Amino acid sequence: MEKTPKVLSENSLKYDSTLGFAEQIGFRRGTCYPFFLYDFADDSISDVLEIPLTIMDTTLFHSKYMNISPQNVWENIADLTIEVKKFHGVLTLLWHNTSFSDYKYTGWRDVYIDLLQIFRSENALLTTGKQIYETICK
Repeated sequence: MEKTPKVLSENSLKYDSTLGFAEQIGFRRGTCYPFFLYDFADDSISDVLEIPLTIMDTTLFHSKYMNISPQNVWENIADLTIEVKKFHGVLTLLWHNTSFSDYKYTGWRDVYIDLLQIFRSENALLTTGKQIYETICK
C-alpha cells in the first residue's frame, strides 16, 4: 500500500476499488465512503480516489474464506447493507465473470441478480466507479 497511490497516479488512474478483505466482507478502512489515498512516498494526499471494496463473490463462496452457500448470502450481508444505507455510503460489489457460469459456480449468477433487485427495491443508486468518481471530483 505504500507504493500503490503513486503507481496508480503515475499511470493516470483516477480511482481504485481494490482495498477490501479477501477473507471477509466489510469495511477494511472502517468506512463506507470513498476517500483519497495517502501517498506515503510524497507524504501527501493522493489524487487517486479509493472506492472501498465491500463484498466480493470469492469471499462469499471460497472454502478458504466465508464458504457460504448462495442460499445464505443475504443473511450474511444484511447487517452490512443496513449500515451502508444508514450512513448513505457506498457498497461496492466485485463479481468476477467466472461467477456467472454454472460450470463451477452454480447459483452465484442468481445471487448477483437478486442482490441488484434488492438494492433497487431499496432505492439504492446502482452505478459505476467512474460515476462515483465524477460525482465526488466535479
